[in-house]
Amino acid sequence: VRGLSGLDLLLSYRILNEMQRLFKFYNTTVNSHVALLEQIRDNFYPEWKMPTDARHDYTSAIKKTDKLMEPLMTCFRRIGQGHLLRQMIQTELKICAKSDASHLQQCAWSLNLALLKDTSDSYGNSVHE
Repeated sequence: VRGLSGLDLLLSYRILNEMQRLFKFYNTTVNSHVALLEQIRDNFYPEWKMPTDARHDYTSAIKKTDKLMEPLMTCFRRIGQGHLLRQMIQTELKICAKSDASHLQQCAWSLNLALLKDTSDSYGNSVHE
């Protein structure tokens, strides 16, 4: 595997590896903070009602979850970046395939005409009769 196809394959493995790391982090670290996350959720319940001390609650929630969010955001950023790069590569491959298909069609047409002419010249007009 070479060229853009190889790079696309490499990026897909990179994304897969990053997702495995994300799930491993989630299962080990985030699951150990379930009580904290439930406490934060309860502070903002019901969702349609404005909390009494919203500024303090939001600031406190951000401080408590900061250590969780940074690794999650890093994983999300890497996965998203890899996905965008794969989309760019796939677009480039599609464009190249369309232009290559046109060239290949013209080459096949020219070869076909040349073979017909050569056959016609070699065997005379008996081919067309």
